Amino acid sequence: MVEHKVFAEGVAKDIRKYISPANADVECAVVEQRKNNGQMCVGISFTKPGQPVSPIIYMEPFYEKVRCGEPLESIVQEIARSAEESMETGIPDCYSHISEYDRVKGYLGVRLVNTKANRGELVRIPHRELEDLSLIPVIRFPLPDADGYGSTKVTEEIRKGWGIGAEQLFEQALENEELPCMHVLGEFMSDMDDSRQELFQMEDGPFRITEESMFILTNERKVDGAAVIAFPGVMEKLDELFPEGFFVVPSSIHETIIMPKGSREDISPKEMGKMVRDINRTCMEKTEILSDRIYEYDRESGKIRQVPESIQKERGMDR
Repeated sequence: MVEHKVFAEGVAKDIRKYISPANADVECAVVEQRKNNGQMCVGISFTKPGQPVSPIIYMEPFYEKVRCGEPLESIVQEIARSAEESMETGIPDCYSHISEYDRVKGYLGVRLVNTKANRGELVRIPHRELEDLSLIPVIRFPLPDADGYGSTKVTEEIRKGWGIGAEQLFEQALENEELPCMHVLGEFMSDMDDSRQELFQMEDGPFRITEESMFILTNERKVDGAAVIAFPGVMEKLDELFPEGFFVVPSSIHETIIMPKGSREDISPKEMGKMVRDINRTCMEKTEILSDRIYEYDRESGKIRQVPESIQKERGMDR
């Protein structure tokens, strides 16, 4: 974190040499922002007079390039190009009018996060608890002239400024979300989009579970897709598809793995929990981790619950 900030300060000092005369009036400032799971990221904001929102270019990926031996000058030039592209494409209308609910409500969505890892932020964010996880509202907007989405969390301050209740907020956010989609794990990993089946349409076609069956549950855009396990009716539909029961294995904030019980008898919940923890610690970006635990659907309560055998018992080691 300290090295990222020192790097950002050096870039902010030198970057004007690489910015075109058309943007000579831009002000560059080092900023720190708290991301998912309490992770602090360092960036540089680029503010132009009269511009309502300033794009921020985060330094972590560029710092890694320098560490890997790429010339510093070429990296600073790349950052300058990214900043100018962001300033030229402009800010989405909904983001420029974030205080106006009627202009923003069509962009509302939800994200599922780990409660413990985000407890500091959840104090100021409306949320619904789902075991040790929390569903939060976000404003998710398409980036102009670019692939992907930008997003910002809806705080209590924003919600109160809109003059709406938390229930209305979540109702609108869930109404905007896409139907969940389920993919056979291997086909998903191969990016075979024709394997996708909308969850609520799976009864329209043949559905066969084999001993090797595992499924990715997400949304069509594959962004914040783990939240679909909190959508009304999703667990009930999965319960119909897998009458012997199923495990919900957290892959990231973008998707979960559905593992029907009986399809992988050689993997116990304890082993699954260890596998998830190992992957989280060695392969995952910290901001994308959802949980170290395994979940299952409890028919009696109609909710998911943590599987006790999957939980790491050592203090401070599980989230």
